[in-house]
Amino acid sequence: MEWAAILTSSSSPPRWSTGSCAPGAAPCSAGRAAPRPAARGRPPRQTAPGPGRADLCRRDGAEWLMPERTRSSTLEVWARMRRARQERSEAMKDVITAGVDGTPESLSAILWAAEEARLRRARLRLLHAWVLLAPEPTPRPAAEQDQNYWPHRTMDEAATAVRTRFPDLPVEQALVSKDPLEALKEAAEQSDLLVLGSRDLGPVSRYALGELGLQLVAHTAFPTVLVRARQDTTAAERAGEVMVGLSLHGPCETLLAFAFDSAARRGGTLRAVHGRHLPAYAYNRGGGVEPIAAEEAAQDARQELAAALQPWREKYPDVRVDDRVVMESPAPALLHSAADAGLFIVGRRRRHRLPGPRIGHVVQAVVHHAPCPVAVVPHE
Repeated sequence: MEWAAILTSSSSPPRWSTGSCAPGAAPCSAGRAAPRPAARGRPPRQTAPGPGRADLCRRDGAEWLMPERTRSSTLEVWARMRRARQERSEAMKDVITAGVDGTPESLSAILWAAEEARLRRARLRLLHAWVLLAPEPTPRPAAEQDQNYWPHRTMDEAATAVRTRFPDLPVEQALVSKDPLEALKEAAEQSDLLVLGSRDLGPVSRYALGELGLQLVAHTAFPTVLVRARQDTTAAERAGEVMVGLSLHGPCETLLAFAFDSAARRGGTLRAVHGRHLPAYAYNRGGGVEPIAAEEAAQDARQELAAALQPWREKYPDVRVDDRVVMESPAPALLHSAADAGLFIVGRRRRHRLPGPRIGHVVQAVVHHAPCPVAVVPHE
């Protein structure tokens, strides 16, 4: 094997061509560049495993090498940021925000939000967002010169309806020159609860919640309540039970905390419903159901539901709990149990690894077909 050295000048050090090895060094693999000799006075790079070794890190589809110490400290920072976001989301802000757009369903949502603010002893914020709002002069001009006449009129009518029924409730009004989706998302981060109107003009229109409502339910990290126009927001809410649907596939502490707290404020019964398919072993070869196997599966489900509710029964001893297990598909099981409910609470799991936020088929069915206001509570 011949050694090929290319000298660039008499004063510069030799550079060895690809596929060749330096004189006196062990033969290198074909097709690979030989390592450069270390500079004078510079210690060789540490390659043995140790405190300074590099680990492969992945985040958001990217990969890079990071020293072990730096990697551990970075993970600690990410964990602290995640805990801080969770603490901010769980902190009480004593504000209930209701979206205002002048429709009947919006008025129902406003009155429901006012009742909820009274129960929580919180402030009610009425929010109307429109990208074409004109700048607000000070003081407010006369009606014939007001470029925002209709937004002001809509907000004044909503505030008058609230003060007529709840004269002692503190009410704030906010006109925002933004896209409604972005404005409501920002308002949700500053509120304990976001309340929106949900269209309901008859049995067929139950299938149309509205694009804005669905986007907010999928994107916000805070509880959102959807109220239909035809619902009485005073008598029915006080008389009806609070109902919560549980999947039992994972932790649901945030969902149960919201449900027990809502039932405690209303002084009513909490109805906890769990729907589950019959397991495969409960069916015989002819397609029929084996009664003994079906009863064993139902008993297992009842035990799991009781175990999930037990810590919260101890924390809220004054809340009466009616726990039910229905051995059928979860969505029909929940809807069949919600006939006389005053508030229907369902959870939406935040799945960070999915490409985009979404809601499951059970939440979809509940928000479209439930006969009462629906609270969607995001949780881990």
